[in-house]
Amino acid sequence: MNTIKLKNIVLLIICIFLCIGAKAQKTNTVSAKVIKTEHNELLTNDTKTDGYFYYKHPDKMCIRLNNQEDMLLMDGNTYTLMENGEKSIAKGKIMELFNVLQNVLRDIICNNPIADVTLCEAAQIDKNGNTITITPKINAKNKRRIVFTSFIIKFDKNSLKSIRMNKTGENYTQYDMYDYTTNCNINDNVFIP
Repeated sequence: MNTIKLKNIVLLIICIFLCIGAKAQKTNTVSAKVIKTEHNELLTNDTKTDGYFYYKHPDKMCIRLNNQEDMLLMDGNTYTLMENGEKSIAKGKIMELFNVLQNVLRDIICNNPIADVTLCEAAQIDKNGNTITITPKINAKNKRRIVFTSFIIKFDKNSLKSIRMNKTGENYTQYDMYDYTTNCNINDNVFIP
């Protein structure tokens, strides 16, 4: 066998191992600490709560706060919000909006190209550097049902930095993430409301 063929075979083997290694490094789970900031323009001080963000491939995401009563859960096509012990499940247009949010967050976490959702009926998505803004497309009928005016997501590589849910006026809820751990063990109980 000549030297050129041997070099090509060695290069091919190296490429195969690199590809297998890259696939093995796929992000299957993520855990991060979270600070939730609740801003109400009528109040002087913001309310802050600590908690955790969990992701499990392909479609489970949860922000669970330390008081254990509050959580935001995205599990498949079910979107649940627990506040002060009361459970709300998204339906209709708000469900479509959370579906768009979940897909964008998954693409960021898994370091996938952001899906082309320009044809999305539920929202308009704008990307500017490491910031993505999701604005619901609402008509007069749905306006009172949609509590969020937009979502602003900031990220760096495959790490979420923050998710801000803007509400009417200057009100918002923001989740800031830090201290990431990827491909860690996450108990499925964290995804149960």
